Amino acid sequence: MDMAEEKYGKLIDKDSDFIPLDSNPDLFTYEDNLTDEERKHNGEVLVYSAELEENEWKELCSIIKDKKTGKSIEAGTIIERTVKEVTEFEKKHKDYLKRIEESK
Repeated sequence: MDMAEEKYGKLIDKDSDFIPLDSNPDLFTYEDNLTDEERKHNGEVLVYSAELEENEWKELCSIIKDKKTGKSIEAGTIIERTVKEVTEFEKKHKDYLKRIEESK
């Protein structure tokens, strides 16, 4: 958001009100007191911020590469592979400890 506000200016935040509905005073509607121009400005800031965030995620995913193939991989695949590697390590470690115990 900070980068978007640097480019477009700060989000405009005026006093807003919660107004009770005539049909049911226990329910409220939100009134932001912004002009159409101010809403447009805030929209531009929010859209640009979302674009920056999406691009940063894409960049992060492109940085995370499969060690063996160099291809980009999904985060879920990384977790699955890590769990598999840990499980295999634990099995090898148990086998190793068993062999040591048997050799005594």
